[in-house]
Amino acid sequence: MSHTLYEFTAEAITPMYLSGNDMRRFDLRAPSLRGGLRYWFRAMMGDVLQGDWIKVHRLEGLVFGDTHRASPVRVMLSETGNSRNFRQWQNEPVPPGRDRKESFGVKYLGFSLYRQGKTTREGVKPGYPFRIALGFDRNDQVLHDVVIGSLWLLAHYGGIGSRSRRGFGSFAVKPAAVTVMGIRETTTARIPYAFSLPGAQRTALSSYFEDTIAAIKARFCAFAAKHMVDLPASSSMIDDQNLPKFPCFMAWQSVVVRPRNGAWNTWVEAMDAAGYFFRAFRAGRVAGNANGSIREQSQDSLADAVTACTPDYTQVVNRYMPDWSQERRRWERTFDPKQKWQLRNPIFGLPLQYRSTHRPFPGKNMTASVRWRDGENTGDGNGNDRRSSPLFIRVLKLPDNTYGILMIALYSQFVPDRAMIRLGPPQVSRENRNACDFLKGIGSQPIQLAGYRVMDEFFAAARAHFAVHGEWGAGRMPLSHAEGGR
Repeated sequence: MSHTLYEFTAEAITPMYLSGNDMRRFDLRAPSLRGGLRYWFRAMMGDVLQGDWIKVHRLEGLVFGDTHRASPVRVMLSETGNSRNFRQWQNEPVPPGRDRKESFGVKYLGFSLYRQGKTTREGVKPGYPFRIALGFDRNDQVLHDVVIGSLWLLAHYGGIGSRSRRGFGSFAVKPAAVTVMGIRETTTARIPYAFSLPGAQRTALSSYFEDTIAAIKARFCAFAAKHMVDLPASSSMIDDQNLPKFPCFMAWQSVVVRPRNGAWNTWVEAMDAAGYFFRAFRAGRVAGNANGSIREQSQDSLADAVTACTPDYTQVVNRYMPDWSQERRRWERTFDPKQKWQLRNPIFGLPLQYRSTHRPFPGKNMTASVRWRDGENTGDGNGNDRRSSPLFIRVLKLPDNTYGILMIALYSQFVPDRAMIRLGPPQVSRENRNACDFLKGIGSQPIQLAGYRVMDEFFAAARAHFAVHGEWGAGRMPLSHAEGGR
């Protein structure tokens, strides 16, 4: 039996897709929640210890366990009596809109979850109720506060399940009960943080987030000091050449937005607007400057975002993939091997694949991927061709039953010091196998990232396009510099 047990009620705000061994079936799994708690523990402790990964890793082991010790924390998830009523079965229709442009933003953010107007996996719908329990084997209030603080960060900034960085798996949490030595307390006063969003005023929301984050950080500092970890001196502003090795609150920014006119009354409206805007930004249809000013844009700049090609796509397909010469009946190289490649969108996550769907046969469906490799490692089959996006998009359900979109970016070194990001080589589908020998001779090309300047522009564009309902962050010079090949 746990010495102290904290119980919370939770409710899904957006569709949630959690699975075990069978990816087609929904499974409310505690390891998914535990993994989220670990992530946000590292993010906060990384700020406390100024990016010292060795110390952060040691303290994480004290809380969540490692190969040398068991965790003093039990993480439990359970469904409530009517949870099954919220199941979203495989092959159910997606949110309203069969037409490609209807609910396009939801489908864009939920890439891989929807296909041909139906869901590809079993999940749960918004409103799905479940319970979270955190059990501790000893009476250590600082430890309790650190874990509950990690839950607060996960419930406000992140989510659980597939596509949780793109709005899916968002959930709200409320304290329900505290039990100590088998005796249920009459209040939840032991929980030191508020879990309910304040009213509609922008200042109230900003204060809520800033004050709670400060309180959580104070408890993390107390936990580190308790375990004989020396705390570094107060942090100063850093630039993009000195970012931490892993995502943490050393350098970050976030914003909560709502529509400029009216309100988002459903999660579909909120995510659709966010997804449409994200796609339009990547396609260059909306833009903001890294220093916060806004470049001019037309009123209907989002109108063709569904079908518009991104500048990166145009560059890769038209200048890197070879052309088929109908006159000479052969493939011809289209680029200079000495050309320097700089792409914008890889900063939102790797790998990226570009497919030449608009080219005539036999060039149609040729693909080229942007991946990274660590030194001599090619990144193929060794688990390091992926890089998670530093950008989280999540849905907030506000007290007036309208919805807002929270966007947060945790700035860290995008790939390791010695890593290289490369484009290609192009690949072809089976019907174009006659091009294989030619494509092998092209080889992959090193690329440069536009860096976190793109992320700064994204946030500037979001502030211009939507109504800002709150914003906060710390630790980083606002005008970033290109990272070069890193």
